[in-house]
Amino acid sequence: MTAGKATEKTTLTEAEAQRRREAWERANASVLMEGGTIDAATEAMQARHIAGEITLEDYQDWARTRSYD
Repeated sequence: MTAGKATEKTTLTEAEAQRRREAWERANASVLMEGGTIDAATEAMQARHIAGEITLEDYQDWARTRSYD
């Protein structure tokens, strides 16, 4: 995501992947309860984090640079 930062896929345990999946489900539920939306690009980045392809920091960097226009 950020130039020079390693974002190689990490091998996760199923337990860690499940923990990440559940965390994203809770976060998304909160957004939806507040009237927000979760777009396909966000879902795709969350899936990459769950799979260990990117770090949470990579996701946060991506989210900060998004344009919602």
